Amino acid sequence: DSNEMVEMLKKKNAEVNELMKEIVAALTKSIEASDQYTEGHSQRVADISARLAGCLRMEEAEIQKVYYAALIHDIGKIGINRELLNKTGKLTAAEYREMQRHTVIGASIAAEVTAMPEMQQAARSHHERYDGSGYPDGLKGKEIPLYARIIAVADAYDAMSTDRVYRKHLSKEEICSELKRNRGSQFDPEIDDAMLEIVNQNTVPVFHK
Repeated sequence: DSNEMVEMLKKKNAEVNELMKEIVAALTKSIEASDQYTEGHSQRVADISARLAGCLRMEEAEIQKVYYAALIHDIGKIGINRELLNKTGKLTAAEYREMQRHTVIGASIAAEVTAMPEMQQAARSHHERYDGSGYPDGLKGKEIPLYARIIAVADAYDAMSTDRVYRKHLSKEEICSELKRNRGSQFDPEIDDAMLEIVNQNTVPVFHK
């Protein structure tokens, strides 16, 4: 009957979603295998992005798409030289330009997922800045796709709360100060406020080793 059909469709949809999650997770691990400094980074950014999407009162289906898009936001790093990804010293101007290419490479890869164009947008635009000074396209404000604006904040939070080769993680107070300082310049003010709320509620880890 119709109830059985609905239940069968729900079950099939859950199976497809689980398969999608596993495929994306496998892709993410392949990226991080090349970059010793970002192990677990994409997973944490996905978790934080989904939390932010919830704070912004997005629908459950949209929150799930934000999560997937965040998981593969750095997929373009698979096309960047491994030695460059793992360089411990300061990047030269030429090396920095090469590193920036991961956004364009990632967008090209994610474009193959035609059922979820948000993945391509997230891969390309997560380093855009709200004031228009980001890359690769210099988009400004709401020109930047919503998913990319969310991931940009989650990405920055994870960078600040993680030990890096060139510095220790920032304290909770320092992270909050940086979020406030970059509100409206680097970050969408509404999403920045949501991140501050989450940090102050102590619902995300303050730092990772």
